Amino acid sequence: MMTIRFLMLMMMLSLISACETEKDTSPPTDGDNAFFQQGEKTATANALTAWDNLGQKCQQVDAFIGLMDGSADDAASDIKTKYKGQSANAFGSGYLLGLSKIVTTVRGKCPEKSQSLNQLEQGIRGKL
Repeated sequence: MMTIRFLMLMMMLSLISACETEKDTSPPTDGDNAFFQQGEKTATANALTAWDNLGQKCQQVDAFIGLMDGSADDAASDIKTKYKGQSANAFGSGYLLGLSKIVTTVRGKCPEKSQSLNQLEQGIRGKL
């Protein structure tokens, strides 16, 4: 009788230990990375401020594109001087996401400028 109880206890313990999860040691995703978040926040704020200051008018999309291109040059310079390795990659990825959010808004309002806005995004990807 004692042997059966002992075997059952051992089986239960082995099942419990098999179900235990190990601590997640994988690297954080970009969204969890402070550099990614800073890049996204910076680009979103810059793009939204520029678009707002231009009156959110489709006639001003070319000016918006020029401002965002210059802003991307500044970001690329920051990446080369302030950030290195994974930090630089994370900041650049966040910057692209933040910019893309606002460009998507502009594209929705001014579909006739989609090609120019697509070229802006592609050009900035090349810089970052």
